[in-house]
Amino acid sequence: MTHFHTAKGHEIMSGTRPPDALDPLTNGEIFQIWQALKSEDIEVHYTHIGAGLNTGAHSHPDASHYLIIISGIAHAWLDGTVVRLEAGDFLQIPRYTVHDFAADPTTDVWDLSVTHPGWDVQNMDYDVDAKEAIRAALVESFNMKPKGS
Repeated sequence: MTHFHTAKGHEIMSGTRPPDALDPLTNGEIFQIWQALKSEDIEVHYTHIGAGLNTGAHSHPDASHYLIIISGIAHAWLDGTVVRLEAGDFLQIPRYTVHDFAADPTTDVWDLSVTHPGWDVQNMDYDVDAKEAIRAALVESFNMKPKGS
């Protein structure tokens, strides 16, 4: 199973396979998703977010998310708190929780997401009222010091 995900991850991250889903707001200009595994109970996918871009304030009514950063520096807004995430960091996002996820301006971000149960990108519930305030908090967070400094 490890070899399967290693091979699939290489195929996806090298750009040889087109994405399975695109962000619904910009048709893929912000983020792209590649499905790696789907069962009745979980879905595993790779997500790419371009440097300096954010997903937009949203929640998922159909699934809880568990993210592991593969590469890059991400900033996540969750329940009013912004955290900086680097390769190897893990984040849990409960179902219905408004959140936003941004790539640092210096680098693209790749993450591996596990959802329970599987989810549909078209079901993302965007919070337009919170969008600007959350985006401002994320932009401010780009000045946060790296871990250990």
